[in-house]
Amino acid sequence: MRVTWSDRAIMNLGEVHAFLLEHDAERTAAETVRRVLRTISLLEYNPELGIKIGDRRRYKLVVPETYVIVRYRVLRHHVEIGSLFDGRRAIASKTTRRK
Repeated sequence: MRVTWSDRAIMNLGEVHAFLLEHDAERTAAETVRRVLRTISLLEYNPELGIKIGDRRRYKLVVPETYVIVRYRVLRHHVEIGSLFDGRRAIASKTTRRK
């Protein structure tokens, strides 16, 4: 099954990479992006790999060894990556707000 990316998901991946460059190391940022891409590639052969959300064909998938969650949906002929979320960004924003 073909995997496609929404504009939002592409933007989210760039944001994850940029956040990690700023708050961690270039190596960590690059490795996280590789893990995300590798994990998403598994959906081509196993589109229902993630955890089903509600009664529609929507899923979320936690990328191993990262804080990244991928939200996607399974359509008739392809899988569409809808968005990505990195939990570290949420933690960092909460920490920043408390100071």
